[in-house]
This record gives sequence, C-alpha cells and structure tokens, in this order.
Amino acid sequence: MRRKDYNILIIAIAFLVTLFGIINYKNLDEKRLKTTKVFNNDLYKYNKEICKPKNSKEIIQAIKAKDEDRAVSYYMCNEKDEKIVYLTFDDGPSDNTSKILDILDKYDAKATFFVIGHEDEPSINTYNDIIKRGHTIGNHTYSHNYKYIYNSVENFSQDFDKMQCFIKDKCDYDIEIARFPGGSNNTVSNRYHNDIMIDLSKCLIDKNITYFDWNVDSGDANGTTMDVDYIIKRTLEGARKFDSPIILMHDAPTKKTTVYALSYIIETLKNEGYEFRALNCDEYVIQFLRAKY
Repeated sequence: MRRKDYNILIIAIAFLVTLFGIINYKNLDEKRLKTTKVFNNDLYKYNKEICKPKNSKEIIQAIKAKDEDRAVSYYMCNEKDEKIVYLTFDDGPSDNTSKILDILDKYDAKATFFVIGHEDEPSINTYNDIIKRGHTIGNHTYSHNYKYIYNSVENFSQDFDKMQCFIKDKCDYDIEIARFPGGSNNTVSNRYHNDIMIDLSKCLIDKNITYFDWNVDSGDANGTTMDVDYIIKRTLEGARKFDSPIILMHDAPTKKTTVYALSYIIETLKNEGYEFRALNCDEYVIQFLRAKY
C-alpha cells in the first residue's frame, strides 16, 4: 500500500472512532438526564414501600455502604388540580408565632410550622398551641446548627431524632414531615461535609419522614428585616405562577415584617380563589434533591 493511501486510511479510521464516541456520549448523557429528573409519583411510591422501620445505626451503616451517583435533581409528587396555598414558617417558635396564629385563625387558614428545639415553658406552650389550632408541625432539626448537623450523617440523625422525641414528649405529637435547614440542595453544608445532602435525604426516607422544599420564596430571609411591601410583592408574584404554591416564610424573632405582610397576602390570595392548607405526607411534595437508592 502506498504511503499516501495508508495516511488516508488512518485519517478515515480516526474520524469514525471520534464520531462513534460523540454519538455514544450523547446517548449516555441523555440517559443520565432522564434518570436525574423525576416528575411523577413512581419513585416516591417505590421508596415509601421499601422503607421499613430501622434504627439510626442501621440507617447510617446502609448509607455508608453506597458510593455511586444516586441523586435525583428535582422531585415532585401529589400535584393538585385545585388552587391551594401552603404557607410554611421556618425557625420558630418565637414571639411572632402567636401573632401568626391569630392571623391564620382570622382567615380560617391552615399552615405548617417547621420548628426547632426550645425547652422554655412559653415555647412548649406555643408548640401545643400550633397543634391545638389545627396546624402541622414539621421537624427543622433540634439545634438548627449547620456546622453540627451537616458535619456527619450521625450528627444530623441524632439532632433530628432529638427533636422528634422532644415534641413527642412535650406535645404527645408524632412529627411526620420535615424541612432541611437551608433546603435539601443547600450548598452551605459543603463547608462541613461535601455532598452530604444526598445521604441525609436517604436518612429521612429510611425514617419514613417526608421532607418539603418550596416553590415560592417570600424573600423575608434576604436580610435581617425586609420591607413589608417587598415581602408582599415577591410572595404574590411567586404564588400566582403556581396552582399549588408552597411558600417559604420565617418565624424568627427578627421577622416582624413577615407578620405585618401576612394578612394582606392571605386576603389577596383567598380573593383569587386559593384555599390554605397545612402540609402532610399526602399533600403536594417538592424536593430539590432526593436520594434514589
């Protein structure tokens, strides 16, 4: 074979190998995308069915045995055809909680309080008042200490279980739902343990706990105390984009303007045909990140 023909053959082979590699990579990438976004109930039902009661030690050992890619990047289930608002308040109880409860009563609106641990008597009375008035309590961890809870699965599990037992002991109430501080896809946790949120998602799934993120952020945590008009505008604009907005708000001591904005937000959305419900395992679920193993 002449040298010129040999060079042409080599170039042709190289071109075919490169083309095959591009096509194969594209197919693999499309397959990966399909497995990292789930917009139906099948995965959720599957995970709920295989979840059997385990103690925390067994859960942690099972998680450590896994090391492959196992994250679902976005997950929703139990989507509603009705116009339903889910108000959620993180970080309470605080001095603002009773005011929030009174406003909710005024409009016959139900909400969800993702609470942290406070052992003083006024706080214990507030936990019980939330339950008595027909709202839902969710676990937001006992300490809400990012550095501690996001340092290891063991730390998170211990802190989470402490909150479960605390509310059961003080309120005779079984918490079935939760919200991760910062949300399930928060990146602050990477300062203390890289990519721990996948394992913590699995931890809660194995504890038979449904955790919730949100699709509307009121913006009340974008500063120490945000302007009332800012919270109202941001919340209403966000809520109107969805039939079922899950609205993130905060019940911390400094969030007084959240309280001031609340009546107008509820009244406006009620006039637009929205119903206000508390979250539970059967309501609309949004999770920014979910373990799939």
